[in-house]
Amino acid sequence: MRDSRRTTEQLSTDLARTRARLAACAARCRAGSRDRARLAQLAEFVLNNPSPVLRAGMDGGIQRLNPAAKRVLGQGALGASVFDVLPGLEAAVLERRGEWAPLCVEAGFGGRWYAFHVVRAEAGDALYIYGNDITQRRQAEDTLRLTQEVLARSEALLNQTERLAQVGGWEFDLLTGEITWTRELYNIFGVDSAVYDQGDYKRNFDFVDAAWKPSLENAFEILIADGTPFDLELPITTGDGRRRWVRATAEAWRSGGRVARVYGNIKDITELKQFEQFREDVERIIRHDIKTPLCGLLSLAELVVARGVSERSLQLFPDLVRAVRHVMDIVDSSEKICRMEKGDYVLRATWFELGAVVERLSETLAPLFSRKGCRLVRNAPPESVMIRGEEFLVADMLSNLVRNAVEASPEGGEVAVSWGAGPGGAFMRIHNIGTVPEAVRERFFEKYVTSGKSQGTGLGTYSARLVAVAHGGTIGFSSSEAEGTTVEVTLPVPAEGRPAR
Repeated sequence: MRDSRRTTEQLSTDLARTRARLAACAARCRAGSRDRARLAQLAEFVLNNPSPVLRAGMDGGIQRLNPAAKRVLGQGALGASVFDVLPGLEAAVLERRGEWAPLCVEAGFGGRWYAFHVVRAEAGDALYIYGNDITQRRQAEDTLRLTQEVLARSEALLNQTERLAQVGGWEFDLLTGEITWTRELYNIFGVDSAVYDQGDYKRNFDFVDAAWKPSLENAFEILIADGTPFDLELPITTGDGRRRWVRATAEAWRSGGRVARVYGNIKDITELKQFEQFREDVERIIRHDIKTPLCGLLSLAELVVARGVSERSLQLFPDLVRAVRHVMDIVDSSEKICRMEKGDYVLRATWFELGAVVERLSETLAPLFSRKGCRLVRNAPPESVMIRGEEFLVADMLSNLVRNAVEASPEGGEVAVSWGAGPGGAFMRIHNIGTVPEAVRERFFEKYVTSGKSQGTGLGTYSARLVAVAHGGTIGFSSSEAEGTTVEVTLPVPAEGRPAR
C-alpha cells in the first residue's frame, strides 16, 4: 500500500512538471511568433522606409541596404566601402574602438543632404546606419548664414560710412529705458564702448559745455514730452579731453498717440567750425589790409577831382588802376586762401620776375618799417629770377613773412630779404635778428600760433605755408639766439615754357 501511494505521488509530480514544461514551451512558441512578427514588421519598415538604411561590416564593406539607400548611394553600393561613401566616418569609428559613443556624419548626394546616424551592433561586428534627409535644414542654415553675412557686411558698411561721415546714431526706448549707441558715437565722444555706460541719458549731457547744456536739456525734455524735433550745434569736451563741436538732431516715434521712442544723430562738425572761424579770421585780416590801398585809392581819386582832368591827372591813372587791381586781389585772396586750406584750389599760374615783387613789396611796407624804425635790406641775385605761379599770392606770402619779421625785430633792427635760383628751384629767405620762442617752434606754421604780438592772429605763417604748398613748394625756418631767425621758401620752377630773361 505504502509503495503504491509513493508511485501515485511521483506520477502526479512528474505530470505537473511535464505540464509546466509544456506551458513554458507554449510561451516560448508564442514569444517566438511575436518576435518573428516584429522582425517581419522591422524588415518591412526597413524595406519601405523612404530614408536610406544600411548595414556594414566593421571594415566598412556594405552588406545590406534598403531600396532608399540604393537610390541615394547608387545601385553599385552593395559591397563597396561605406568609408569611401561617407567622408570622415572611418576616422570617427576608429576613435570609438574602445567605447562606442553616438555618431553622426553629414554628406550630400544628388543635390540632397543627409545626416547618417551610426550605431554598432551588440556583438561589435557590424555598423547599422540610418540616413535622415536634412536638405531643408541645410538650406535654412545656408540662408541664415548668407543673411548673417549680408547683415555683417551691412553693419561694416554702416560703421565705415559713419566713420567717414563722422556721424553716430542713438536710440532711446522710453518704454524699456534702454539707450543704444552706434559704434561711431563712442568714437565721437572719446569713450570706450566696453567701459562707458550710456544708459543714463542725463549723464550723457555732461559732455556738453556748461553754458550750452541747458539748451540741450530743454530741447530733449520737449522732444520726450510732445515729440518736437530739435537741431542744435554744441561744443563738447570728449571723454579723452578733446574739444569738439557736434551737431545734434533728434526726432520721435509715436505709438498709441504717445512718444514711445526717440532717436537721432550726432555729427562731428569740428572741422566745419574751424573752417568757418578761419574764413572769418581771413576776412577780418582782409578788411584790415584793404584799408591802406583804399586810402591811397581815395587820395588819388580826390587829387583827380581837385585838379580836374589834366595831363598831370592822366599820369596818375596808371597808379589808380594798380590800386584798384590791388584791392581786387586782396578781396579775391580771401576765397583763394580758404580753398587752399580745403585742398581744392587750382593755381592760375603765369611767369613773373621775383625781384619786381620784392621791389613793390618794399614800397608797400615802407610805412611799417618807418613806424618800427627798422631797415629793409634787399639781397638781389646777379641775374633776374623768373618763377611760375600766382604773382599776387606769392607777393602776399612774402608780405606776411616780412611783416612778421618786422614785428619780431627790435626797434632799429634790420630785416633782410634774399632771393635767387638754386638746384631745388627759386628760393626766398627772410631774416631778422629776433628769435622764435621755444614754446611755439614746433608749431610755427600751424593755424593760430602766435607769440608776443598783441594784434597777432597766428595766420600769417599758416597762410604762407598754404601758398607755398599750393605752388608745390616747401617752407621752413631756423632760429637761434646767435643767428636770429630765417624763414626760407622754395618754389619749383618748370623748365618748359620759361620766358627769355
